[in-house]
Amino acid sequence: MDFPVPLTKEILSGISRIDQHRGLWSAGNPVSTSRLVSLAEAARTQSTAAACRLSGLRISDNEVAGILSGDTLRTADDRRVKGYAAALGTRFASPTRPLRSADFAMLHALALTDPYADRPSEWRSVSLVREAFDASGHATGRVFSTLSPRQLEPQMRALTRWLDRELEHPSRHPIPAIATFTLGLLAASPFETGNGRVMFLTMGHLLQRAGYQHIPYASLELQIEDLRDEYQASFDAAQTRFWCGDASVEPWIEFFVKALDRHREKVDIKIALEQRTHAFPPLQQAILETIREHGTVGAGLLLQATGANRNTLKDNLRRLVDRGVLRKHGERRGTLYRLAPPDPARGEEHQD
Repeated sequence: MDFPVPLTKEILSGISRIDQHRGLWSAGNPVSTSRLVSLAEAARTQSTAAACRLSGLRISDNEVAGILSGDTLRTADDRRVKGYAAALGTRFASPTRPLRSADFAMLHALALTDPYADRPSEWRSVSLVREAFDASGHATGRVFSTLSPRQLEPQMRALTRWLDRELEHPSRHPIPAIATFTLGLLAASPFETGNGRVMFLTMGHLLQRAGYQHIPYASLELQIEDLRDEYQASFDAAQTRFWCGDASVEPWIEFFVKALDRHREKVDIKIALEQRTHAFPPLQQAILETIREHGTVGAGLLLQATGANRNTLKDNLRRLVDRGVLRKHGERRGTLYRLAPPDPARGEEHQD
């Protein structure tokens, strides 16, 4: 099995930016370990919610946060939310040993069957046609064919061996190889349900295994959700004839690199904000922490989260808006606040 991997100027440019970012992180953590833990927790909630919505589940970030903070799992959807979050944090295959197809079946078991699973899922034994969903959770009418059950075991083993060779080859770059593998994984759809979610998990784990340490600190799944139409169109264009060996994988790799580059930008913004807010007064730090966790918030949630009185909160919000740290949208009771991007003119980009 072999796949010609095109490297266009656009793809190479995106990879160059991402690799420069990897180099900065390899020099050491840009902020304290405790702050990285908080960033990872917020990203885990966003990633879980986005992955579930992309699979057709109608759920908000706040609903996911509630499920993850609770001990009771009332529905199958609750278990899958908890399972996806658990699979995000699981210890994946060590880079010191070859990958196995069972590694990806184990991710499925954690995410879709049991957050405490100790054995991998079985490949599906029935035929499957995948559906695409819109932002409201409704099927779009776009469907994708998949491998037959008897093809799954040999093709998944062959695809995993191909990936291992690519990642070990000194002249191959890991990003196009990981992109091509995830395309094949979704084209095969080796499980009865949850194939998209397993593919998202696989992206993150393989990138971290390849040395991209910044992956957990912003949500890659959220970038894919924001690019939902491009995600579905690029998969549709690239998966045709994938298993015949003459597929055009370029649309998918271009999409993959674009999503990863957007993710890099989000991490940069988060880190820049951390670096410029460490000296803020405690109330302003609490305000920023709440907005970091929830994205866009109103005064009601901030009052509840900080315990400040309304006038004090209003004054501190005004100061943060005036300093360019927050952006204000709307008026009066409809006013919402969100983080402002860093201003490069003031030297607020990511520094090592």
